[in-house]
Amino acid sequence: MILVMPPLRVDVNVGQALRSISRERARRQSLLFGGLCPTVASEGPSRATPSGSCSTTAITQPLPALIPRSPSLPVSFLVLFASRPGGDARPIIYLVAKAAVGLVLPAKLRDLSRENVLITGGTVVWKWLGALVGFPLQIIYLVAKAAVGLVLPAKLRDLSRENVLITGGGRGIGRQLAREFAERGARKIVLWGRTEKCLKETTEEIRQMGTECHYFICDVGNREEVYQTAKAVREKVGDITILVNNAAVVHGKSLMDSDDDALLKSQHINTLGQFWTTKAFLPRMLELQNGHIVCLNSVLALSAIPGAIDYCTSKASAFAFMESLTLGLLDCPGVSATTVLPFHTSTEMFQGMRVRFPNLFPPLKPETVARRTVEAVQLNQALLLLPWTMHALIILKSILPQAALEEIYRFSGTYTCMNTFKGRT
Repeated sequence: MILVMPPLRVDVNVGQALRSISRERARRQSLLFGGLCPTVASEGPSRATPSGSCSTTAITQPLPALIPRSPSLPVSFLVLFASRPGGDARPIIYLVAKAAVGLVLPAKLRDLSRENVLITGGTVVWKWLGALVGFPLQIIYLVAKAAVGLVLPAKLRDLSRENVLITGGGRGIGRQLAREFAERGARKIVLWGRTEKCLKETTEEIRQMGTECHYFICDVGNREEVYQTAKAVREKVGDITILVNNAAVVHGKSLMDSDDDALLKSQHINTLGQFWTTKAFLPRMLELQNGHIVCLNSVLALSAIPGAIDYCTSKASAFAFMESLTLGLLDCPGVSATTVLPFHTSTEMFQGMRVRFPNLFPPLKPETVARRTVEAVQLNQALLLLPWTMHALIILKSILPQAALEEIYRFSGTYTCMNTFKGRT
């Protein structure tokens, strides 16, 4: 048993005890090594010998008894030569022989039955043990909590005090998002876009629903225009607490058939535009400790198709941007992010795109994407794949060999789905 006790006070003549120990050690070494063990004087004056070496008048104990018992052999050598300058090689021979014997003969172990032991650092040990056991338990708890959340309804975030800004809010999924936020009680809604006619129509519709709505003409691919428009929004509407990056374009051609300016346009709007809008509104969200960044991405960010190289590349970049941003916001109270990866959606943007088995993989409706996106915001869900079968696609892509994936793509019509693409007219 190990007990922690205060140090005991012992009244002993320390010098006498040390001398007794030294004499006993000298006696044992003399019996073991005989003449190999050189001796020096423990006291008494020294005198010069004819040979010029240093001798003593009183010899009481072997020289090795004066050397500290240390595992460092070079240190012992230094002590020897410091005490016997010009001495012979016998001390070295003695130490080497002693070390060799110690490697062969078992040493006597110290009896601990009467010892009181104080152990320091116990708190650190317990912390490491707690982390080692607690980490897997925490992961199991979080997985179980997520599984329960899929079955039992969770409490939704109240949107009555939130100001929502939606880029690309004039039509398509953006218009449906504005409707959904209005139906769920958002305080104010702001729409950004490049086509004023569509923005006006959506704004009037939202106002008729009883929600305050404003629109601004803004190209998110233009950095200076984004910053200027963001300033105008803050002055007219107030602080934005929910930012939905929905604006996107698709060129819909192979690399060699794509115009350089069209490729740059896709990158500026689909990827860099999210950088500029987030930088414009995130600082104020952090100050208020209230904010949410949403990215309407695409499943093509994880599984690309030929014939849309500009769109797939930009969406993959946006996905990495959001993944990094989400991790960076973990220590920011009240501010979070959501990335939405929907399958093919029946909007004007991908008009003409055809899948081989439409009954098996039907295109999503904009209303469905908008509804599930707003729910993800209210549930503070970091990642949303639509439909849920897209999870199987990601798993298969991770474990199947490339040859098998190519056959799946060929069978499902992935290689030819963009052959009839027309896009927005």
